[in-house]
Amino acid sequence: MEEKVEETYRERYREAIERVLPELPVENGAISVTSIWVETSLPRDLIIEIVKEGRLRLPPTVERIVIEPQK
Repeated sequence: MEEKVEETYRERYREAIERVLPELPVENGAISVTSIWVETSLPRDLIIEIVKEGRLRLPPTVERIVIEPQK
């Protein structure tokens, strides 16, 4: 049961990220994880996990999401 609840939340987070992607600046076909983090306020590590799952639907103008190193 706990796994089902976690998957439900993860799906909501994924949807939240997908909703903001069209609003974010695209540079050379890429959006940065930092841009997603600033817009959504979701934890950076969670965003990276969701990006790495490879299930995000990207807008037509976006080819990839860049995970830049933390400073």
